[in-house]
Amino acid sequence: MRCDPHGVRLLRAADGVDRRIQTFAVPALGMIYRAPLVLATGALTVYLFGNASGVLTGGFLADRATRHDLVAAGGVLCSATLMVVLASAPCRSAPSAWSWP
Repeated sequence: MRCDPHGVRLLRAADGVDRRIQTFAVPALGMIYRAPLVLATGALTVYLFGNASGVLTGGFLADRATRHDLVAAGGVLCSATLMVVLASAPCRSAPSAWSWP
């Protein structure tokens, strides 16, 4: 069985995005939203647990579904909706993104 090079590239790109979120989420929340360290690390923990539960739920759904494209599209739509809701939260007295504290 031959490996699809485009699929491998897509998986590597998705893994890189996930690693960057894990690496930079806590400092970014601190700089942009002035979130305390406990709140920022708690948000990262919730993100990681949500990611794991999404993979587990997606596995059960993919095992039982016949239309895998709809399952994948639904998962991406839910994830995008949550990201838009979280990203649209107001910044409380946040500094400019280009200024250092």
